[in-house]
Amino acid sequence: MKLIEKLIAKPERRLNHSRSLLSVTLLCLLCAPWLVLFWMSAQAREQQAAADAQAQTFFAQFSATSVNDSAQQIDRLGAALGFSPNARYLESVIIDQAAAADFRTIDQSLTRFLQTQTALVSRPIEPLPADLAAYLSVYKDRLDKAEQLILESSYPQWEMTLEKMFDPNYPSPGFFNIFYLQKLILLSAIDYHHQGQSAQMLSAMEASWRLNQAIAQRPDLVSQILSSIIVTQQASLLRHFEAIPSRWQSRLASQSPQQSILTGLQFENWLKYKVSQSISSVHRPSETLSSALSSALSGGFSGGFSGWFSMRSYFRLEATKAAITTDAALDLLATTDICSQSQVVVEKKLRELQVDRGKAETAFSSTAIARRWKNAGDRALALELSEHVLIAKQQRAEHGTWPTYLPNLTSQTCPNERWIYEVTEDTMTLSLSKPLITGARVPLKYIAREYIAREYIAEELL
Repeated sequence: MKLIEKLIAKPERRLNHSRSLLSVTLLCLLCAPWLVLFWMSAQAREQQAAADAQAQTFFAQFSATSVNDSAQQIDRLGAALGFSPNARYLESVIIDQAAAADFRTIDQSLTRFLQTQTALVSRPIEPLPADLAAYLSVYKDRLDKAEQLILESSYPQWEMTLEKMFDPNYPSPGFFNIFYLQKLILLSAIDYHHQGQSAQMLSAMEASWRLNQAIAQRPDLVSQILSSIIVTQQASLLRHFEAIPSRWQSRLASQSPQQSILTGLQFENWLKYKVSQSISSVHRPSETLSSALSSALSGGFSGGFSGWFSMRSYFRLEATKAAITTDAALDLLATTDICSQSQVVVEKKLRELQVDRGKAETAFSSTAIARRWKNAGDRALALELSEHVLIAKQQRAEHGTWPTYLPNLTSQTCPNERWIYEVTEDTMTLSLSKPLITGARVPLKYIAREYIAREYIAEELL
């Protein structure tokens, strides 16, 4: 009888054991997603604290600004030339539609002309094409008013409020009206140059500089790209002009297109991070993982408990990782010069950085960032070339001959390289000591020949 009871009880124990294992397995399966969510939330909170500190340190460099009267007047004068202003700053702006149509007809021609003339190293600037000359004669008075306003008033200042920019619906200014106005001011400087009106040419260049400096004070990427393009065009034109005041040499030396673009990229990165926080609309508790666990175990998750088990934690974690990874990429670019690494190599390094951090080209576009880094480096070298050319031309104007020596020829953009200055009986040459690996997007060699008749002839060599 006892033997029979044992035989019956043994399967029952096995069945109970199997049921217990099944229960534990089901419980683990049910709890696993919640544990994963809790882990992601903990990771998000820990990394977000570090990202918040970095973002706060970065944004602390910039003060909020409001639009001033100079900016509003420039916007209105731009509207008279047919340009759409930053209308949200102004109560009412009437855009001259006839002027807008006239500008559209010459916009492509104007862009091509400025691109070809500012790409020249030494060859004399060409006269204005007929369509651009005709346009300038019609709108000269309006353009003169804009230049005079810029020269006589305080620096224009447009609104920049970080709290508003953190709003995903905030319309960030593009400053297309300023870009168009700058192109026309530089065109007028070229026209004055051909007419031999040096004082008016210098006034136009001064207005262009002041307007560009107002934009350069803004940290956003759009403003930094715009200002770096314009200052490079200014420097390119100055190589062709005569009797340039010495202050332009120090102005060009003070510019840092690479740092400006990196600042703009940092601003875009941390702004994107703050906007992602705004979109998620998730409260950020201040407790650490250990305190949160203690609170959870003691039943202290009242009110904030659901936040630890929300799918939004995944998106917060991804946004935070992306911001930190992008910041690390920009740190890498800050220590890399365009003379030692090609754009292709830099793109590869940036992709490897993303893979190492588990982001695999999702945090940022390595191609886009590397291209901006390369463009900024090329522009920085172009400014250095123009600075040295202006110094040499000033000494030639003072002494009648090219100087035998130029100081400070070590490149700031490529610290291991220098500018080679050579003078023979009838030729002056300035060139970078090392040809760039993939070539520059701007010419980096200047040759000027002077014949017995002392006719100054300069030619372009790419």
